[in-house]
Amino acid sequence: MKTGGLSQGWKAAILLLLIVVVSVVIRSENVLEDDTLLLRYDPYYHYRMAETIVQEGHRPKWDYIASWPTGEPGDTRPPLYHYFLAYTFTVFKGLVDNDLLTWCSYSCIIPVILFVVLAFFVGREFTDLRGGLFSALLFALAGSTVARTLIGFADTDGFILVFSLLASLFWIKSLSGPRRLFYSVLAGFSIFLFELTWVGYWHMLLLLVGASFAFVIIHFYVEKEIDMMRAAFLLLGFLIPHMFYSHSFIEGAILVGIAGVLFASHKKWQQLPMKKWQPMIALCVVVLCVYFLYSEGLIRTSLYQPTEPFKEQENVFYPYLGPYISQRQEVTLPFLLESFATTLFLAPLGILVLFKERNKKSYALCVFLVLYVAGGTVMAFAGLRFLLLLSVPVLLSSSVTLSWLWNRVKGDSPGRKVVALCCVALLVTPVYIAAERVNYTERQLNDDWFKALQWIDQNTPDDSVVIADWENGYWVESIAKRKSVMNGGHYDIYWRLLKFGMMLQTKDEEVAVKEVFGFTSTSEVEKLRNFPEGDIGSELREKEMTSFAVEQQDAYIILGPKTALVFDFVSFFGTWDYTTGTGVPTYIYGGAHAGTVFRPHWRQHLFDTKEFPVVIYEAGGEYHGYIMEENYIVPTAGTMYWLDGNVYYLKREDGTNGIIWYYPDSLLMVIPPEAEETMLVRLYFFNGDGLEYFELVGDFGTVKVYKVHREGQDTLNEGVYVKMDEWSPA
Repeated sequence: MKTGGLSQGWKAAILLLLIVVVSVVIRSENVLEDDTLLLRYDPYYHYRMAETIVQEGHRPKWDYIASWPTGEPGDTRPPLYHYFLAYTFTVFKGLVDNDLLTWCSYSCIIPVILFVVLAFFVGREFTDLRGGLFSALLFALAGSTVARTLIGFADTDGFILVFSLLASLFWIKSLSGPRRLFYSVLAGFSIFLFELTWVGYWHMLLLLVGASFAFVIIHFYVEKEIDMMRAAFLLLGFLIPHMFYSHSFIEGAILVGIAGVLFASHKKWQQLPMKKWQPMIALCVVVLCVYFLYSEGLIRTSLYQPTEPFKEQENVFYPYLGPYISQRQEVTLPFLLESFATTLFLAPLGILVLFKERNKKSYALCVFLVLYVAGGTVMAFAGLRFLLLLSVPVLLSSSVTLSWLWNRVKGDSPGRKVVALCCVALLVTPVYIAAERVNYTERQLNDDWFKALQWIDQNTPDDSVVIADWENGYWVESIAKRKSVMNGGHYDIYWRLLKFGMMLQTKDEEVAVKEVFGFTSTSEVEKLRNFPEGDIGSELREKEMTSFAVEQQDAYIILGPKTALVFDFVSFFGTWDYTTGTGVPTYIYGGAHAGTVFRPHWRQHLFDTKEFPVVIYEAGGEYHGYIMEENYIVPTAGTMYWLDGNVYYLKREDGTNGIIWYYPDSLLMVIPPEAEETMLVRLYFFNGDGLEYFELVGDFGTVKVYKVHREGQDTLNEGVYVKMDEWSPA
């Protein structure tokens, strides 16, 4: 009888538990600082949908909170994540004081635990118990997974990893054993669950179908037998629930019948002459399933993303946001190294290790990883977010390498095990260091924004519309609980984007007001931009004439620093020409703080705008801005700064190069002369000074809230305090 010590299984379980704890802790930097607001933008959409499910039991069929005044479809996006948030909240709400927003932040722990545990089981299928632990460790620590699954970033990324690994696990198990067809069905069903989570699920379907066909060839090479059953049941496992979910009940019933016939051909006809027809029956089923995939539009052959800011249709150029979306920015080699560290070099070795094992399963796994890496690489070229898909094969293959290295080095002596442990630690440490660089992110919804949105919720009519930049639309809908005109979903966004841009880049306040409440004739909008001829031109003019606020609905506009910092993008679309696909950008230059120098009588705050350096002299409680040219400082037309809730403008008679705006001690922008009279500058920097229709009703430091009036009024705003700047550092 064996006594003393733990079994290998218990040791692995304890180590896996430790890895799970580490995976959660390393992603918890934001919440450990007692910050439970969500990160970035999209999570606020998921929060609002979960809140609607908690309150009403389902998502809205048509969502009138978003994309006002038309609204947008409310139940066409994948539903699983929203119901996950809502239903888990009903279970765990006691832990978060019945606060759904807080739960959305902490709920990210669940998918992290799930994909780390699944990584263990998948890694074990590739090698052994240690390989599973290495796989779990890499998924826990890799920067490519950590950056997208932070606690507080309540988006679908965690479940993208969960279902990628779950489908991979079942597919690998389907390669051998008496239950191989059962696992094929489970692999297909896992992809269906993936479909309910994320619109990009189809890459996994194509991967497993391609790998299954590759295995048919491998199986024929080794066994001299054609076996299409795995591919057939994989497709059926996906298509049957998909058809019923899509309300294609007849097609679903047909596929159920076909599945029954195929199962009978496998179970009942093994000893009959008809067995020889089984490969042909399976092939027919595969062809039929592929036809259904094609007819349902589930086979996508193009990943092309336009690099230009327009899409052309019938000689009309529509604006396109793709090049400006941060998650679709180009993936560079330095970013790959930061995301994957040493695993980028370990992964090819893992594929080589599998190939050298020279058996049917290892060949299949090798092909699986090669296809996965190839597909993940292609997807990664579509933008940074898709780099998460490449993480799965890279980390799995790296775990194969680490397992092989451990087995080669450890030997039987304690000394060699120490050497093996040091080798693994040396290779994994850079992965951990890379993760530490990306495991914290500044919350975009800062305190100023949160206070402004709460103020709107508490002080404006319930049916008000709040106009904001498209990135901030989800915040308006979920925190302010008001209608927004556009959001990160981009539904029917192009004309809203152009109207918003025109409203801020125009120098005519009446044009800005008409963009909110509507124009009265086509001749007015024809002065704003070029429209194409014919019916399309008439339709586009009608959209430009559309009001953001209907009937007597109250309208507000909320502006933050990012809208000013991307004013070149806003004004580019504001001056859009439908006939050429171009606009005229107006720039406002943001400055990054480069340091502070202390002098006896003043302080020098140094900033870099990438175009030119700027220095702010702090003296006597005032701030004086200059642009630096070589060894000289050049006085600007003036300096604006925020102090004790007021904005001061120190004006210079002989200054040039625009106005410097400074928000101590974090923000600096340079307003060039050509931008000074635009509505954005008058609203955000000058606090509505001299405006008759836009009333500053909420000033929250870096965020401003205006009410838009239908009729002009006198002295709506206090504006800014102006005095001449006679100070000089000389």
